[in-house]
Amino acid sequence: MNKSIHFLTLFAALLLGACSSDTGSLENNASSALEKGYEMASGYRSNALVDIIYQDLVDQNEDLAALEKELKALKEQKEDSLYNYTQYSNYNDQYYASALNLNNNIHDSLLKNSIELLIRKSQNQNAEKNAALDLNIATLHNRYNKLQDQYIALKIIRTLGMIETYQVQNRPPIQPFTSLNKRFDKCFKQIDSLIETK
Repeated sequence: MNKSIHFLTLFAALLLGACSSDTGSLENNASSALEKGYEMASGYRSNALVDIIYQDLVDQNEDLAALEKELKALKEQKEDSLYNYTQYSNYNDQYYASALNLNNNIHDSLLKNSIELLIRKSQNQNAEKNAALDLNIATLHNRYNKLQDQYIALKIIRTLGMIETYQVQNRPPIQPFTSLNKRFDKCFKQIDSLIETK
């Protein structure tokens, strides 16, 4: 429980500090990080650039690195726990399905119905005993999805500062384009004059 509280506190602090002073020092390297990220992201999934830029931030920020470590450990623990639960649940389900299927081979209808009632009773009792466990599993899935949402929000919040700095530092000047448009205008006029003199 203490570990969970510590983790949630750390996560909240990171979100609140998204625009803090340490971001400024990281953004000084925005151009190189984004250009490197763009080259690496070419040909990959659509959100690869955000992940690459965010990883660059993680490499430079101890708090983000600590969060990544905790998230990885949390995911592994969740997967291990759910694997055990799934194995347990599947084993029970397969047994009851097998028992009901086997029971169908009984020719005596009274005996068949009596055995089916025993199977159903055991199945229902098992479901009641597992109710608290199933509720915790459902809660775990919901909290994991919420955590994933917050993690995605964190990535976007922290990388927005990088892309905005990149935009300021690398926005092309307008002059070459205005000059080029003027040359186009000149060519249009030359063509028009040549058409008129024909």
